[in-house]
Amino acid sequence: MPWLESVTNSIKASALSNKAVRTQNAFNGYDWSKKVAVMRSTAAVMSYMTEPAIVKSLKQQSECIKEAWLEWFLLYLQIPGIPPTAKTVNLEALYLDWFQFTIMRMKDDLLTSMANMITWWNIQAKGAGVVELVQVDFNNRIKQGPIKSVKGSDLTYLWNYINNTNWN
Repeated sequence: MPWLESVTNSIKASALSNKAVRTQNAFNGYDWSKKVAVMRSTAAVMSYMTEPAIVKSLKQQSECIKEAWLEWFLLYLQIPGIPPTAKTVNLEALYLDWFQFTIMRMKDDLLTSMANMITWWNIQAKGAGVVELVQVDFNNRIKQGPIKSVKGSDLTYLWNYINNTNWN
């Protein structure tokens, strides 16, 4: 479980930083089982981020951070020599806009990353209909895990899952 959480955390961090979940070089270096594990973890991020308890916690933490910024900003405005235009800045609105933009962009980044990984899979497999054998066991950690036949065209359900997840 710690390995799965680590992978998911790195995927969340990449998406929140507006970075690809994996580079093409990194992804192409994985065996077929690890490719599927990373793709499934990418889809799982959406499930995690839309879980009500996680949404509630994220909002609470965001509110705490916003309040800390506002407290700092009020002290900053009291420093002699601060330009008068600084007092016209609505820091609360700026923070909320930034936060909402960052969270909303995350879904787009996950969709783009998933589409890229499906494309890279299909290129390496020499076509979307070519079957590859995959051990479905979280990164090949269990050597006797079940073997599945996977085609690139099968993986589009992961992209569809992310795309169809309600993100509010």
